[in-house]
Order: sequence, then C-alpha cells, then structure tokens
Amino acid sequence: MTQRSRSNRIPLTWSMLLMLAIIGSVVIAMLLVRAYDQTPQARLQLNSPSALVGTWIGVDGNVLNLRPDGTGRARFSWHRKDEYEYFEWIHRNGKLEVYQFKNRYDLKRFARRAIVNNTPTSVFDLIEITKTELKMSTDTGEVITFSSSMNTELEVAP
Repeated sequence: MTQRSRSNRIPLTWSMLLMLAIIGSVVIAMLLVRAYDQTPQARLQLNSPSALVGTWIGVDGNVLNLRPDGTGRARFSWHRKDEYEYFEWIHRNGKLEVYQFKNRYDLKRFARRAIVNNTPTSVFDLIEITKTELKMSTDTGEVITFSSSMNTELEVAP
C-alpha cells in the first residue's frame, strides 16, 4: 500500500466517525425531548385546571391523591397504612389516563415512556366530576365512585 492511499483513508475514517457521532447526538437529543414531554412539569399545563386535582376516597376504602403536576399517589384497601403507589395521570377528552410505575425515578419507566411507547396502564371514562364526587368507569364498564376527602396523608407522600 502506498503512502498516498493510506493518507487518503485516514481523513475518510475520521469524517465517518464524526458523522456517526453527530447522528448519535441528534437521536439522543430527540429521545430526551420526547422524555421531557412526559414529565410532570410538561403535564402541569394539561392538568392544573382539572377538577380532578385533590384527594378522593372510594366506597371500598381506596384513596387517590391527584396532583396538578400530573403525578399521584394511591393507597388501596389491602395496603398497610404507610404503603402507597406512585402513578402519573393525564385528564384528556373526558378520560383519565393513568401510567402506573414502581416508583418515581424508575429507569424502566423512562425507557418505556420515552423510547418504546407512551401507552397508559389504565384508561377510565369520566362520568361525573363535581367538587364532592367523582364517578368513572373502567374498560369493563364497572362504575367506580369516589368522594372528595380532606385526608392529607397522601398529599405529603413523596
């Protein structure tokens, strides 16, 4: 191999590496923007005027705390008093979309919502929302009724 052909190949290799680095950076930036769109800060604009914001207690003892930033906490009747679940929610088109996760800072959650898909874990049809009552139905048609509550237990949960 001559010196001349070897020197021509080196700049080509570096330019290919540079192009791959630029493409990789653009893809990563797009994924980060998509992930941000799913954060509580971005959903704040969707949910803040919602009448759903607050603490609700169901007839079976389940407690929901829906926060204006699109996050929420739930304690179900079978949980211990200090046990609760983290979820995120969106109120859109007469529906309550719920995204349930193990915890707030879960890498699987980030990957699923930002990279794979953004499918809600559960979707409820909202039947009636007043200051004192919330009625919604599940995908099976079961109607769930909640009453407004002053329970602050879940409001202080991280």
